[in-house]
Amino acid sequence: MKHERKAQKLKTRQKLLAAARELAEAGDEVSVTAAAQHAGISKATAYRYFSDPAVLASEAMLDMAVNTPDALLEGADDLRQRVHIVTDYYRDFGRDREPAFRKFLGQLMADWTPEGANRQRGARRIPALRLALEPARDTITPGEFDDLVMALASCGTGFEQHVALNDVCGLNREDADRVARSVVDAILDHYLPAEVLSRTPACAPASGP
Repeated sequence: MKHERKAQKLKTRQKLLAAARELAEAGDEVSVTAAAQHAGISKATAYRYFSDPAVLASEAMLDMAVNTPDALLEGADDLRQRVHIVTDYYRDFGRDREPAFRKFLGQLMADWTPEGANRQRGARRIPALRLALEPARDTITPGEFDDLVMALASCGTGFEQHVALNDVCGLNREDADRVARSVVDAILDHYLPAEVLSRTPACAPASGP
């Protein structure tokens, strides 16, 4: 039931993002109200996802450029490699679009209020990680599987990880990749039985897209 609610929320969010892109491509003003009307979603519901049209427009453009999980993982059978493909991809995706992501995060921070503290972002990395880890789903409990996905989503990938490695730790790209991959491997080794994991040496660069 919990996953069904999350899936429905993601579907609603995707409809709003698609509507925002269509408005932008048509040369129309992107507003939360206009996107809601274009998507056939109530204004009140739309504002639960986006209260700032700048955040909506920024995320809509970023969302358009992201590869689908199926495309990312096509042909990858090794479990550890599958996870590294996803985490490497989302780290590189943010770094390669750093100005846009920093602006997007700045808008999110400026839009933050205590009342909207639980408003979630698109969380595109989460379905990608779930798909990457699908071969291991039956080897641990559902709760452990969810915890594994959340651990990787929060510590093992994304632009926030780049900010920590670059801004806080002062690492160059090569060292940042090495540390980031070691974090992913440590999380995988903590949650998954040894026989389930890849025979690929830990921290080996994944052959991403």
